[in-house]
Order: sequence, then C-alpha cells, then structure tokens
Amino acid sequence: MISKSFLFITCVLVLFSCSATQKSAQSSPPTQQNPSPDITTQVTPPKPAIKTSISDTIPPPAFKIDTLISFSAGACVGHCPVYSYTILNDGSVSWHGQNYITRIGNFITKLPHDKIEVLSQWISEYAPQMSAEYPRSNDFIPDFPLTKIYLKNKQTPKSIVVNHSAPTELKNMLSKVESWLEQTEWKTISN
Repeated sequence: MISKSFLFITCVLVLFSCSATQKSAQSSPPTQQNPSPDITTQVTPPKPAIKTSISDTIPPPAFKIDTLISFSAGACVGHCPVYSYTILNDGSVSWHGQNYITRIGNFITKLPHDKIEVLSQWISEYAPQMSAEYPRSNDFIPDFPLTKIYLKNKQTPKSIVVNHSAPTELKNMLSKVESWLEQTEWKTISN
C-alpha cells in the first residue's frame, strides 16, 4: 500500500511541475536562436564613469618659458648705441636702452608666434656652427663696440662675442630681429 501511495504522490508532483513550466514558458517572450552566437557583438560594455586612458592620466608637458636670444651692444669710443634686449620663446621681449639710441629706458613688448618660429628655426640651424667669438683670432679693435649674443633653442646654449667681422647669417638675422622690434609697439616699464 505504501508503494501505491508513493507512486500516486510522485505522479501528482510530476504533473504539477510540468504544468508550472508550461505556464512560465508561455508568459516569457520567445527568444531567437542564433546559429552561431557571438557574445561580443551582442553585449556592449558600459562606458566607465572615470576616464582611464593613458592620455587622460598623464598631464601634457609643461611649456617652459626660456630665453631664445639675448643681445647686448656695448659702448665704443664715440657715439655707438648702447642697449640690450632679451626675447623669450613665448614672444615676450624686454628692452633696456642706455645711450645714443632713440628708446632709452626699460620697455616690454610681444612678438607674434610666427616671428618666434622663424627665430627659433634659425637658431637651431645656425647657432651650433657659430664660433664663440668674432674675429676668430686676437684681431680685436678696441675702439669698436663689443656685442654679446646668447642663443638657445632646445640645445646647449651658445654665447657669441662680436667685435667685428661677424658672419653674414648672424648679421642678417640680427638685422631682421631689429626690424621686427622697430615695428612693434612698446610699453614703458620704468625709466
């Protein structure tokens, strides 16, 4: 008798479980069967809340303001202009005029980026080839003004002292820079 009641209870449980499975299958939407499911194309991962790429975590290199050229024209026996100027790689220019020149005192201005690029390229190309002093031998003429030039552009700095006989490239570039400086508007900072 126990075996008959056990068999009856088992059959009832199986019937109830089968009908419950059928009802849940009918209430859920049908899914399509993909013959070759590709999980990577079906699932799009969410975008992270915090950016994690290397370019976002490493700060950009800082722009270091530095001297491109520093020029100083010294005195001579006579009426030679005595002045100096410094041009930075951001275009800032400071000027100090002392004697025999139209702009006497301390002034500042700013050169445009394109002129700074021209100057920077010239320094990169010609400065390494320049001698430290002109003339190259001991042929200095004491009555002539002594010009000191400091050049720097992403390389070791170059100091040049000119008494006379400077190379044509240097003369031309200094002349070009002087014409740029003449065409700019200056602000007095102190006298």
